[in-house]
Amino acid sequence: TTVLVKKLSEDVDTKILSEFFSKCGEAMEVRMASAHGEKIAFIKFGTKTAFRKALKMKGTELKGMKLLVSAAKNVTERSEAQEHQKRPKPASCRTIIVKNLPYAIGDTEEKIKNKIKRVFKVCGTVKDVRPFMERKQNGEDPTFK
Repeated sequence: TTVLVKKLSEDVDTKILSEFFSKCGEAMEVRMASAHGEKIAFIKFGTKTAFRKALKMKGTELKGMKLLVSAAKNVTERSEAQEHQKRPKPASCRTIIVKNLPYAIGDTEEKIKNKIKRVFKVCGTVKDVRPFMERKQNGEDPTFK
């Protein structure tokens, strides 16, 4: 019955979060942390109904930021995921996925590719970089994710 909330504005605190999510039900516990330079929160609800309502808050805006809300993984699920990551990769595995790049990395596909190549050059030759583009529905230019 705990949700993980990401993409929080720097000025959001536990009181603001409790008030914002109160429409879902009573928050039994609100904990905040920083992970990889990003502010996150764990909100524990007393009922499954409140938990489900909180999950539906994904994409709502708080202090100018669209929230990412998901079910928090319990310790067992995290341990299994970590074990999976520790397994050796096959020698033929040469692909990595890089997520959550800052918008400041570049405003064109070419700038983004060049920046990523420079960063990973210390690991060896970078053969290909394919930035993920998110197409906007309003006809504006695509943005890179």
